Amino acid sequence: IAVAFSCSQKTLPVAVFLFDAYFREYPLAVVPMLCYHVGQLVVDTFIADGLAHRAPAVADLPAEATV
Repeated sequence: IAVAFSCSQKTLPVAVFLFDAYFREYPLAVVPMLCYHVGQLVVDTFIADGLAHRAPAVADLPAEATV
């Protein structure tokens, strides 16, 4: 779960770097990069929801497992 969230959080800084380094003369080039980032966050929401339903809750574990 942590890997899924950490990977999605890196897309915006990388996109801003690419925009600054290569596409500065094209101001609308940032739009697809931002759309991709927002789309990835939306997809991550569904993935996190699915993973949350798959993982057992702490209250469902036996007492020995929580120690």
